[in-house]
Amino acid sequence: MKKPIPQEDLFAIVTKETEPKKLEAYNVYEHFGITRKLLANLHYPVLRKVFYGMHNFTVSEFYTYMNPAEILGFMAGISSKDTEYMFILFPQRKSPLEKQISTIVSEGYACSIHYKCSLNTIARQLQKEHINPFSLERNALKQRIAEQIPQSLKEQITHELFKPKKYSDAETRGSGIPSSFHDPNIDGKSKTLYVNSIAKHFKDSYDTLRALRIRK
Repeated sequence: MKKPIPQEDLFAIVTKETEPKKLEAYNVYEHFGITRKLLANLHYPVLRKVFYGMHNFTVSEFYTYMNPAEILGFMAGISSKDTEYMFILFPQRKSPLEKQISTIVSEGYACSIHYKCSLNTIARQLQKEHINPFSLERNALKQRIAEQIPQSLKEQITHELFKPKKYSDAETRGSGIPSSFHDPNIDGKSKTLYVNSIAKHFKDSYDTLRALRIRK
């Protein structure tokens, strides 16, 4: 058996052979465990939601507290949320953050449930491959957010959830409303375009966090 990677080495490269029980404090997998192979299993409508969601959330440190499928569920769930909806769902931001996040992830999972390879299916498969650093048990995500995430990070996440939604050029085309980002599938339906864009997003986020960790 390989020697476990020390917990302090937050962004060490982790493989399936690494002892999984040593990784319960952070998701330290390369690119947070999100690979092109994993993304290619998702159906086009789910990938589109994940792509839109990643443009509406920039606190990448949060990814280190989630399983890969939870991250994708969160991205898919947040893609449909605008600021007005968030305030209706969580008046005056009074609901605990763990409830807000759990609700968003659940909605993201729900959008994939009608497809053969749903986010639930992916989560279970990653569990078999020892790529989930956290438990899949009910309420595990809520407990993790409540107990493990520092208050300063919680405040950053809350700010992101309630800031104005960014819209793609595909959503605003013909409306006269300015867009915030480009949808590579504005004139087509290519899964590969989304897969590559999403994979690059998580690679860049991981590399940035790792560089910051090394400098500290």
